[in-house]
Amino acid sequence: MASLLDPAVRCPDCGIDFLEFRREGRLGCPRDYDVFRQQLLTLVERLHRRTRHTGKRPNSATDGVEDHGVRRRLRRELAAAVAKDDYSLAAKLRDELREKDRTNGP
Repeated sequence: MASLLDPAVRCPDCGIDFLEFRREGRLGCPRDYDVFRQQLLTLVERLHRRTRHTGKRPNSATDGVEDHGVRRRLRRELAAAVAKDDYSLAAKLRDELREKDRTNGP
């Protein structure tokens, strides 16, 4: 099996190899993230000491960020309820979304 740092290993879509990415500093296409996954994870871990984003947010933004996640969940559940023709649940979810918009703004 060829090493992924081997120039013969290239993205089948754009043709870039990992060494070219390292020289240029940018990937050639979205598929490169799959082709060079392990090398990218190693690089990110070396730069950030981990490969999972833990994130930070200002204390003042905490409520809005969490509320945004709740709204996204409610919208997904609303779409699923409508797709299943469960209009009573859809109406309940719609009302919850409206209440969030009224109390916290869009």
